Amino acid sequence: MEFFNYHHLRYFWAVARIGSVRGAAEELGVSQPSISAQIRLLEESLGEELFRRSGRRLVLTEAGEIAMTYADEIFSAGRELMNAISRGAGRSLKFNVGMTDSLSKLIGFEILKP
Repeated sequence: MEFFNYHHLRYFWAVARIGSVRGAAEELGVSQPSISAQIRLLEESLGEELFRRSGRRLVLTEAGEIAMTYADEIFSAGRELMNAISRGAGRSLKFNVGMTDSLSKLIGFEILKP
């Protein structure tokens, strides 16, 4: 089974958002040749070109647009995961329940018992 390389996708995602290898390299703190090589490997693994040149800018191909949609979802899910874990890590949640006097507290406790 072949595993997907998410580092390649991260570099692709940065270039697609920023529009240039140079800008992506600055944001990620890596060299431009490293970014280009990672994107080339991603394109080879997918069997499609993801960018075309338009002057000095890189423009997504149709396959690149599809890849960008998935990359946005993948990295959004990653951020959600990090937020969910950091909010709930090691902490119990507090859950308050109010009951009216017309409901017997013993019945209420039975209903809410774990």
